[in-house]
Amino acid sequence: MRTVTRLLLVACILLAPALLLAQAGGAQDKAPTLSDLLNRVRTGWAKHNEEITQREAQFLAEKNQRVTMLKEAKARLASEQKRGETLEKEFNGNESKITQLEETLRIRLGTMATWTPP
Repeated sequence: MRTVTRLLLVACILLAPALLLAQAGGAQDKAPTLSDLLNRVRTGWAKHNEEITQREAQFLAEKNQRVTMLKEAKARLASEQKRGETLEKEFNGNESKITQLEETLRIRLGTMATWTPP
């Protein structure tokens, strides 16, 4: 609030000479009064504060969206890692089965090679 008060004071000080010159030149009815200028400054600040509030709300919404996306990505990563481990175990099990079946096939073919029909 002190900043707003200071800004209003500076605006009035800077605009006062212009008003005095306008009054001295006979353009009194066309020059804005100090209260008009003060109202313009207040209106400008109100609009500025509203824009800031909107930007902050948008920022927070985007931040929350990014947090949600990060959580989803981490969950997918964990799920895929678990799936990868499961597939690796299955692959190793299948590899062992293939080795056993190949050995069984080799033994049977070896037996058949020595077999002679009656």
